[in-house]
Amino acid sequence: MVRGSSRSMGHSSEPFGRNVIRHHGKSRGGRLVDRGAMDVLFFKRTFRERRLRVSHARLVVFQELSRTRKALSPRELYQGLLRKKKGVGLTSVYRSLELLASIGIVFKTMSGTVARYKLCRLAGHHHHIVCERCGEVVEFDFCDLPHWTKRLARMTGYQITAHHFDFVGLCRRCQKKV
Repeated sequence: MVRGSSRSMGHSSEPFGRNVIRHHGKSRGGRLVDRGAMDVLFFKRTFRERRLRVSHARLVVFQELSRTRKALSPRELYQGLLRKKKGVGLTSVYRSLELLASIGIVFKTMSGTVARYKLCRLAGHHHHIVCERCGEVVEFDFCDLPHWTKRLARMTGYQITAHHFDFVGLCRRCQKKV
């Protein structure tokens, strides 16, 4: 099961055919967080708005994730930080990743029993497609679920306030390797 961070309910007003998939930070229209905005100022502002402390470990983990396009496990991230002599322990890496995922800056996915994390490049409500073989993550912001949301609310009696809707499959490169 793949789960993203908690997001408030939001629906695109555009028809399904007009919404565009963004691949690794490349925009073809729509609202995308600019790579230049995914820096220390963005990080600090986000933490300040949520009244969270900007620790060395949190900042270093964020910076390392902003340098990669791949979803990383905590151990992979930790090994990279060790090589760069950043002075952050494995426990701090785990805690920082969980916090970043909980506030929506980072997407968390499961690869078997291993959690992997990737920096979200799209602003606001969005979803992900994850390659089950190589871990590539593609983000997209169209969400045409009002009909299903209303139906599910009627069937269950719930007032639905959020949803997690992500896909798992094989990317084009991995399909060619099969």
